[in-house]
This record gives sequence, structure tokens and C-alpha cells, in this order.
Amino acid sequence: MRGMRDGHLPMKLHFPARTGDAAWEGEAPDPLEHPELYDGLPLRRSLAWFLDMMVLFFLGVTLWGVVGLLTVASFFALTPLTVPLGILMAAFLPLLYHSYFIGKTGASPAMALFDLEVRSWDGRPASMAQGFLHSAIFFATVMPSTWLILLVVFLNKRRRCLHDFLAGTVVVRASRLRSYQA
Repeated sequence: MRGMRDGHLPMKLHFPARTGDAAWEGEAPDPLEHPELYDGLPLRRSLAWFLDMMVLFFLGVTLWGVVGLLTVASFFALTPLTVPLGILMAAFLPLLYHSYFIGKTGASPAMALFDLEVRSWDGRPASMAQGFLHSAIFFATVMPSTWLILLVVFLNKRRRCLHDFLAGTVVVRASRLRSYQA
């Protein structure tokens, strides 16, 4: 199967294997010794984020449509409930989406498509708490900084963003992690 480097996306969506065992011992592998784990991370993460946002957009539009139908079907009697529900849904849907997938599978669907996996600093699979923290810090820091905070990725050798540092996580290439573990 040809990878993104050849100009083709992987054909199957493969979520990383979730085992309780650490992929490495101690701190994350050094990029000078194992550059394959960190190859192309900034571009892959950016593309995965855009794809996730498109999925969230369509999911949000669908949910807003359901809320709108409920409002109309109730002859607008549910408006005091559906308007706040819609606002909360728009605010928390991205947070819940990313928290769930990172905590449960180690990657959002788009991250899995681009061969990325979020791991704990010590190599264990990211926990649900880390998934939530990772997502919450991302959304809390990116918007106020007008995306400039993401430049941190170019200032360290493991290509970690600020939210990776604060959540105690590192993002690696999933397929290369499996070969690293073997």
C-alpha cells in the first residue's frame, strides 16, 4: 500500500491498536535516533485537523437540523430549550469529538487516516483524561492566539504543540510505531 509520501492516501481507515503496554520506556524516542516516528507530522496534523473540521461541520449541521425540526415541530414552544442546546452543541461538539476519539482509539478518524497516533509521554496509550485535556487546551489556546501558538511545533525536535506538552502527550506515526515496537 502506498503512503502519502507517494501522493496517495491510504485506502483503509485503520485506527491504532490500543494495548495497555507502553510503546517505549521512559521519555518519547529521540527523533535523531528514530526520525521515522516524527516524519511529516506538522503537515499530517494540519490535514487531519481540516478533515476533522469538515466532519464536524457536517455532523453539526445535521444536529442543528434535528434541533431546528424539534423547534418547529413543537410550534416553537421548545425554543427556550433548543436555542441554548444548539449553542452548547456548537461549543462542545468539537471538544467531545476529539476527546472521545483520542482517549478511546488514540486518534480521531482523520488522524487515523493520516497515520497519526497520540501517545502518553511514557509510551502508553493516551487516556480519556489526556484526550480531554489535549482537546481542551488546544481549543482554549488556539483561538485567542490566532493560531500563532501552533508555531511551537517548529521549535522542538519531536514536533509537539503546546497542548501536547501540557497534556503530557506526543504524536507519532502509527504505522511506524508498530515497526518500532517489533
